[in-house]
Amino acid sequence: MAETAATIVVSISDPAADNKPVLTLDDTLNIGADGKVKTQFLPGERVYVLLQIPDGVVVTDVRCSDGSIAKVGDVSREQTDRLTIDEASDQLTLSKIPAGDLEPTWYGNSGSLSLDGKTLTVSGDLPAIVDLTYAYTATSYILSGPAVALAGGEEWPVRVTAYTPEEADADNCPA
Repeated sequence: MAETAATIVVSISDPAADNKPVLTLDDTLNIGADGKVKTQFLPGERVYVLLQIPDGVVVTDVRCSDGSIAKVGDVSREQTDRLTIDEASDQLTLSKIPAGDLEPTWYGNSGSLSLDGKTLTVSGDLPAIVDLTYAYTATSYILSGPAVALAGGEEWPVRVTAYTPEEADADNCPA
């Protein structure tokens, strides 16, 4: 029987509103040897994280609960989200903040789209299914996970959070 590898499990703070920073694992750079997107990492392995900041929002700090995190630079990427719309009142949320036009591919019924930040409303013939392809920009960070000694199958959680001035507490900022 093969032994299960010890892993670092990275969790990202999830914004509850459109006007919050959006952190995600970078599904372009966090690719395993099998070609699939990685969500767990070996101790000491680098983890790539993307930060999107909505217009009018200021981020004062990006921190992790263990290891270290460093800003790399800005990147441009493409995203496709599949959305299912049952009622005109459905408020749908895109996974990223678009940096340009949405390119819809409808499957059957189609409608018109209205976008505000990451929130999308659809009107038209419902129900509907649409793939939305769009470009987005983000700031890339590298999380250097802790070099902890873990037994086979053991997990070590690490949290990454972006702070706005309202959330940052100067007394809790790392030196």
